[in-house]
Amino acid sequence: MDQVVQVISAKYPCRKALIQKLYQLFGDGDPFPPAVYLYGHTSTGKSSILQAFLPLLDSCSTTPTSWAILSAIECYTNKILFETILNRLTGHIPCAANGYASLASVDSMKDFVTQLARLPPSRSYIVVLENAERVRDMDHNVLPMLLRLPEVTGLNVCVLLVSDLPFEKYFVRTGLAPVVKLFVAEYSKKDILVILMNDFEAVREQLRIELESYKHANLSEEEIDKRLKIVELLTPDFYENYLNIFLNVFFKVCRDLKELQLVALECFHKYCEPVLDGTIAADDVTRLWRNISKTMKLALGTIYMRMGNVNQELLRPITVDGQTSSESVEQMQTMKRLAQNLELPFYAKFLLIAAYLASHNAAKEDKRLFMNITASKRSASSRSTQRPRCRRRWPPSWDRRRSPSTGCWPFLRHSGRE
Repeated sequence: MDQVVQVISAKYPCRKALIQKLYQLFGDGDPFPPAVYLYGHTSTGKSSILQAFLPLLDSCSTTPTSWAILSAIECYTNKILFETILNRLTGHIPCAANGYASLASVDSMKDFVTQLARLPPSRSYIVVLENAERVRDMDHNVLPMLLRLPEVTGLNVCVLLVSDLPFEKYFVRTGLAPVVKLFVAEYSKKDILVILMNDFEAVREQLRIELESYKHANLSEEEIDKRLKIVELLTPDFYENYLNIFLNVFFKVCRDLKELQLVALECFHKYCEPVLDGTIAADDVTRLWRNISKTMKLALGTIYMRMGNVNQELLRPITVDGQTSSESVEQMQTMKRLAQNLELPFYAKFLLIAAYLASHNAAKEDKRLFMNITASKRSASSRSTQRPRCRRRWPPSWDRRRSPSTGCWPFLRHSGRE
């Protein structure tokens, strides 16, 4: 146990308690619990820890263990879900040799249980289902049966559901079997500092590679060699001072570890520039903070925006006639470049289409359209038999207060939360 916990804890720090709990549930040689519900906020290490834990569990366990990791978003129908579980538990891979066919054709829950019961009982099985909240949109018997697979198959099998929602959000009229709940808390500021400090060697190596790349071809070889020597002299204390400054600015706004890693890497290059060119000493934290404050302010406005190298372009200092521009001109030019490179999110396009279509409805009809109780139908005799004329029109005047309700209504109605 200690060896498995130490290996995974070294790769994923600040999660030792969760790893120990997983080993107690699956690594002691006892029968697995029927179902485990692992939930917590996004970017807290749930899926990554499971992907590292299951191979080590199979190698150190006395009983051979097969596992399947799949996402409920990809398996959006019952047939795809059942066949994917069987394929991955048995190691069957659809390819050209077998005509891209699954192990068996499974069309119902009864067929799935029958095929699953044929697996060797000498092995143990773990089914990891990520984004488990999507199972609520499937047939009503899928989730209750997944929680009772050991009972209906006679195998040592466990279904491990991974989600961002608490288990109380799942409701089935017939009731659900009890599950083991494991909550994964968000990373604290101290935890994020420890995790980001583990990236110091990789960040310094990337900085060294960029100095040697074509991006700095305008520098002389002597200047590049000088900067490479400074990079080699950078200490973990220097990087820790930078991370303390960075987290003081960004931690209250964003706690997504992946996003913080990306933005920290982008800002660190600007943080090191005055140190590399010799204008500021590496231990002068106050001057380094003053130099990086504007860059962090700009990065704070573009967080969560996946724009590739655009962030680096935004963080580049703006000059006018060879001199640094004023703050107002800098902000205006920065937002202009941002507008030229930023695209709308995926669902925003559909919200705009919904708002355009709804703009042709009169404002007085909003209440009738958004109510569950519709107006009484007119008699057939009172309906006009004249065919309406269809013509293309520009959207009428649109009240800004109608936009949120009209745009969100199709999604609320589709999800059943009207």
